[in-house]
Amino acid sequence: MPGADPAKDVDISVRYGQLTIKAKRAERKEEGTSSEFRYDSFYRSIPLPVGAKEDAIEATYSDGILTVTVPVSESETPEKHIEIKKPAGNRHN
Repeated sequence: MPGADPAKDVDISVRYGQLTIKAKRAERKEEGTSSEFRYDSFYRSIPLPVGAKEDAIEATYSDGILTVTVPVSESETPEKHIEIKKPAGNRHN
Protein backbone atom coordinates (compact mmCIF):
# COMPACT_ATOMS: atom_id res chain seq x y z
CA MET A 1 0.00 0.00 0.00
CA PRO A 2 2.71 2.49 -0.86
CA GLY A 3 1.56 6.09 -0.72
CA ALA A 4 -1.45 5.42 1.49
CA ASP A 5 -1.91 7.40 4.69
CA PRO A 6 -2.93 4.73 7.23
CA ALA A 7 -4.65 7.27 9.48
CA LYS A 8 -6.95 8.51 6.68
CA ASP A 9 -6.93 5.94 3.90
CA VAL A 10 -6.94 2.52 5.61
CA ASP A 11 -9.74 0.91 7.64
CA ILE A 12 -9.35 -2.45 9.40
CA SER A 13 -12.32 -4.07 11.13
CA VAL A 14 -13.32 -7.44 12.54
CA ARG A 15 -16.88 -8.75 12.74
CA TYR A 16 -18.42 -12.22 12.91
CA GLY A 17 -15.02 -13.88 12.55
CA GLN A 18 -14.08 -11.90 9.40
CA LEU A 19 -11.11 -9.54 9.21
CA THR A 20 -11.79 -6.80 6.65
CA ILE A 21 -9.21 -4.38 5.24
CA LYS A 22 -10.32 -1.44 3.09
CA ALA A 23 -7.99 1.15 1.64
CA LYS A 24 -8.25 4.00 -0.82
CA ARG A 25 -5.73 6.41 -2.21
CA ALA A 26 -6.29 9.50 -4.27
CA GLU A 27 -3.52 11.56 -5.81
CA ARG A 28 -3.75 14.73 -7.84
CA LYS A 29 -0.83 16.14 -9.81
CA GLU A 30 -0.89 19.52 -11.51
CA GLU A 31 1.69 20.78 -13.98
CA GLY A 32 1.00 24.04 -15.74
CA THR A 33 -2.38 23.79 -17.45
CA SER A 34 -2.77 20.02 -17.13
CA SER A 35 -3.69 17.92 -14.14
CA GLU A 36 -3.64 14.21 -13.47
CA PHE A 37 -5.85 12.38 -10.98
CA ARG A 38 -5.27 8.81 -9.82
CA TYR A 39 -7.52 6.76 -7.56
CA ASP A 40 -6.84 3.28 -6.20
CA SER A 41 -8.96 1.18 -3.87
CA PHE A 42 -8.43 -2.11 -2.11
CA TYR A 43 -10.87 -4.41 -0.28
CA ARG A 44 -10.12 -7.76 1.26
CA SER A 45 -12.14 -9.86 3.72
CA ILE A 46 -10.44 -12.85 5.35
CA PRO A 47 -12.04 -15.49 7.61
CA LEU A 48 -10.19 -15.76 10.91
CA PRO A 49 -9.04 -19.15 12.16
CA VAL A 50 -10.70 -20.91 15.09
CA GLY A 51 -9.26 -19.55 18.33
CA ALA A 52 -8.38 -16.12 16.92
CA LYS A 53 -8.27 -13.50 19.67
CA GLU A 54 -10.22 -10.67 18.02
CA ASP A 55 -9.59 -8.22 20.89
CA ALA A 56 -5.82 -8.64 20.55
CA ILE A 57 -5.44 -7.99 16.79
CA GLU A 58 -2.76 -5.39 16.01
CA ALA A 59 -1.74 -3.58 12.82
CA THR A 60 1.42 -1.71 11.86
CA TYR A 61 2.30 0.28 8.74
CA SER A 62 5.89 0.97 7.71
CA ASP A 63 7.47 1.82 4.35
CA GLY A 64 4.23 1.10 2.48
CA ILE A 65 3.74 -2.33 4.07
CA LEU A 66 0.70 -3.06 6.23
CA THR A 67 1.18 -5.91 8.72
CA VAL A 68 -1.81 -7.32 10.62
CA THR A 69 -1.07 -9.70 13.50
CA VAL A 70 -3.84 -12.03 14.72
CA PRO A 71 -2.97 -13.98 17.88
CA VAL A 72 -4.48 -17.46 18.00
CA SER A 73 -5.22 -19.41 21.17
CA GLU A 74 -3.02 -22.47 21.61
CA SER A 75 -5.82 -24.58 23.07
CA GLU A 76 -8.42 -26.01 20.75
CA THR A 77 -12.11 -25.89 21.57
CA PRO A 78 -13.22 -29.42 22.46
CA GLU A 79 -15.76 -31.10 20.23
CA LYS A 80 -19.26 -30.91 21.68
CA HIS A 81 -21.81 -33.60 20.92
CA ILE A 82 -25.49 -32.63 20.81
CA GLU A 83 -28.09 -34.97 22.23
CA ILE A 84 -31.01 -35.74 19.91
CA LYS A 85 -34.25 -35.52 21.84
CA LYS A 86 -37.63 -36.96 20.95
CA PRO A 87 -40.53 -34.51 20.95
CA ALA A 88 -43.20 -35.12 23.60
CA GLY A 89 -46.07 -37.26 22.33
CA ASN A 90 -44.04 -38.77 19.45
CA ARG A 91 -44.88 -42.49 19.11
CA HIS A 92 -42.15 -43.26 16.54
CA ASN A 93 -38.87 -44.65 17.88
